[in-house]
Amino acid sequence: MTSPHSDDLFQVTLASIGDAVIATDAMGRITFLNAVAETLTGWRNEDAKGRSLTEVFRIINEHTRAPVENPADKVLRHGRTVGLANHTILIAKDGREIPIDDSAAPIRGANGNLRGVVLVFRDIRERKEAEERLQESELRYRLIGQVANDAIWDWDLITNVVVWNEGVQASFGYRPDQIGATASWWLDNIHNDDRERISKSIHAVIDAGEFWNEEYRFRRADGDYATVFDRGRVVRDSGGAPVRMVGAMLDLSERLRTQRQLAEREERLRMAVESAAIGVWDFDPQSGSLEWSDRCKAMFGLPPDAHINYDVFLERLHPDDREQTHRVVMDALSPDGDGSYEIDYRTLWPDGTVRWLVARGQGYFEEEVGVRNAVRFAGTVLDVTARKRSEEAAVKRSAQLRRLADVASRIGVAHDVTSVLNIVTEEVRHVIEAHQSIASMTVDQEWAQAITSVSMSEKYAQWRNYDKPPDGSSIYTIVCKTNKPMRLTQAELEAHPAWREFSGDTMHPPMRGWLAAPMVGRDGRNLGLLQLSGKLEGEFTEDDEAVLVQLAQMAAVAVENARLLESLQQADRRKDEFLATLAHELRNPLAPIRMGLEVMKMGGLQASEIEDIREMMERQTKQLIALVDDLLDVSRITSGKFELRKCRVALADIVQSALEASTPFIDEAGHNLAVAVPDMPILLEADPHRLAQVISNLLNNAVNYTPEGGEIRLSASHQTDTVAIVVADNGIGIPLEMQQHVFEIFAQLDRPLEKGYVGLGIGLTLVKRLVEMHDGTVEVHSDGAGKGSTFTVRLPIVNADELQRRPIEFSSDQASTKKRRVLIVDDNKAAADMLGLVVKMLGCDIRTAYDGQEAVEVAAEYLPEVIVMDIGMPKMNGYEAASHIRRTPWGKDILLVALTGWGQEEDRLRTREAGFDHHLVKPADPDALQQVLFESRD
Repeated sequence: MTSPHSDDLFQVTLASIGDAVIATDAMGRITFLNAVAETLTGWRNEDAKGRSLTEVFRIINEHTRAPVENPADKVLRHGRTVGLANHTILIAKDGREIPIDDSAAPIRGANGNLRGVVLVFRDIRERKEAEERLQESELRYRLIGQVANDAIWDWDLITNVVVWNEGVQASFGYRPDQIGATASWWLDNIHNDDRERISKSIHAVIDAGEFWNEEYRFRRADGDYATVFDRGRVVRDSGGAPVRMVGAMLDLSERLRTQRQLAEREERLRMAVESAAIGVWDFDPQSGSLEWSDRCKAMFGLPPDAHINYDVFLERLHPDDREQTHRVVMDALSPDGDGSYEIDYRTLWPDGTVRWLVARGQGYFEEEVGVRNAVRFAGTVLDVTARKRSEEAAVKRSAQLRRLADVASRIGVAHDVTSVLNIVTEEVRHVIEAHQSIASMTVDQEWAQAITSVSMSEKYAQWRNYDKPPDGSSIYTIVCKTNKPMRLTQAELEAHPAWREFSGDTMHPPMRGWLAAPMVGRDGRNLGLLQLSGKLEGEFTEDDEAVLVQLAQMAAVAVENARLLESLQQADRRKDEFLATLAHELRNPLAPIRMGLEVMKMGGLQASEIEDIREMMERQTKQLIALVDDLLDVSRITSGKFELRKCRVALADIVQSALEASTPFIDEAGHNLAVAVPDMPILLEADPHRLAQVISNLLNNAVNYTPEGGEIRLSASHQTDTVAIVVADNGIGIPLEMQQHVFEIFAQLDRPLEKGYVGLGIGLTLVKRLVEMHDGTVEVHSDGAGKGSTFTVRLPIVNADELQRRPIEFSSDQASTKKRRVLIVDDNKAAADMLGLVVKMLGCDIRTAYDGQEAVEVAAEYLPEVIVMDIGMPKMNGYEAASHIRRTPWGKDILLVALTGWGQEEDRLRTREAGFDHHLVKPADPDALQQVLFESRD
């Protein structure tokens, strides 16, 4: 801040200046006028204070009378000194017009802020008069001195006759007979664009002036135009009336052309010298004196008045270049050499600035008494800093590109995400030259499960053990959310709100500037980011950012490829595990079935023993069917060909069906099952069979992963517009890292081998898909290994008072008492005969055929009411046989039932198109078969 004393001193100084002085504040309001300014403007200092400068200091153009922009406004706008344009007139308060020239400069405070403007101007009337007298004198002198070359004219203003000397012929090529006698000829030959201006100008002087001069274009005799300088003087009579005007016209064409050529050469020379930045030096080896040009001194960071000697020269060299440069100088001055000198070296300024110079010179020698001595050593220095830096940048860029190619190659063959991140983290620190680098990869920005890799230089070695995991709360999350890079200087980083909140961690490695780029997946989702801090030299640059963005893109591709590879490897492992498990699970029920058959073959069994074996074989057969059905269900759901058969159903009925299916397995494993279902009816709009399958699969899962004698709980609770179905156990539990994968197909937990049945790893996949098809959700929770598991299914409920569903049941006592004629067709003779035995036991009359062609022949003779036929058969398949039967008169009303191992929706559609009425999947459920056999076709 400026003190009051300094302000007084400032005003005293302004008052003592001999020119007129006006001072304003930063708003352009007057704060002071000195005495000279009061005289010229007609305003007193007291009256002018606080007024706008444009009110007191009114200025116009001398010729156009148009207002001239106030110089103070320019100073306030641009903050630099300005001067008035030429031909400026000051209009005083009393109307006086005073020609002036001036300048205006900014007034700045101690802190550099603009405080106002000081305007200095002066009365130049005497100077203008002197200039006009001088111009007249010069005109006379030029007229005399150039009379031989100028076209001199004498114009009688009374008669309008103009007399020309021979100069108009010599300069412009006119013959005497081509020169007009009046001023009209002269005016007609002036260029159209100049004519009006010249006419007005010369007549203005004739009317109220004395001297006239103008530049314009005048037509030569050949039609081309010459640029001329024309000047004249009006002669008046004793009454002041103009009577005559005498002048001379000078052809400027050659002069202008020469001036342009000279200006162009001077400009080229100036540009060459300035762009070359050449300094000159001259060394006297005999006396040791050294002379440098000012430019040479500037290259060494020295002022123009600096004293120079050889020691100063060596002192200003970079320490690493000093010895070599001295050796090259000595070689150039050696009498045994040719005196040539050329070397590149660095200068080191006191402020640390380093400049690259290339020095060239020549040593001059004299020989005296047979001895050759150096007598002069002179040359130049050229600043090549920009070139050197460009070369260094090119070398650095080339090294970066080679390293980037190496990084791309290395991460391209990395087989896992961690390896990719470790390679990128280490390499990016070296490529961009930073003290620390961090790579973080998340899953949908879940920082709790982030994979982080860190690389630090030796300078940061003490922080290498810092292992606080990222929590998604710091500045780096901005990059992940926006998917845009960020580059901050140290000051910008410290000022950033997101960093200020994080910087309280005193154990965190120091951050010296920051550069980050996101890793973005092919689908546009963020995968994580790369971060750098602590640039080895200076701040991170735009080029550094471009390199980091490129590396982040490479890393993102490599990460996704590694994830894909890991996923494929995991899927391949699961496939192998699934196939092995499938073989095991198929053998499990087949083994007791085969053993039962062997026992029955031996004979001698009691009826009760045979019944026990039959029940065992039935259970094992149902288990086989369940395995195959689960596989088919998963396939249909995955391919989008699965349809639910929804109806309004009570939750209690669904739970009961699930319990009927799972209780035998629960009892066999010796578990305790607790069931808690609300007494109030809870209605669902659902496929009852599939929801029962969901609950049964969850119960079976609990059986498989709970040690013998464990506790299993099945409960349901009403929650506003949903019902929560919970299956919990105290089994082996689920590790945290596995919980997000348990619903994936073929996913299984490791479990003791002695547990026996482990399933195919598709039960929970079916649960999730079926629940989602019912607009519900399923989730799993476990506190970890040995802590049990809880599965919760949430489904929307229907608000209704009663259940609107009546299941249809069929049993053997519902069979018609009338025997039906049934033809059994299957190329598997054992299967056909066994099915025939079952159908016969249901009270039907049967015939059998073992291929499609035989089926057509037997049907034509037997005329069955029902044909149960396989599809895949030799000679004629089931589709062809059915189509053939439907085309016969006797086959139109036969009930055709397809019994096949193919159960996909397209298989059912194809059997319908072939003419079948029903489609049953092997092995057929006896109740379903019974229902179909006694159904009327219409």
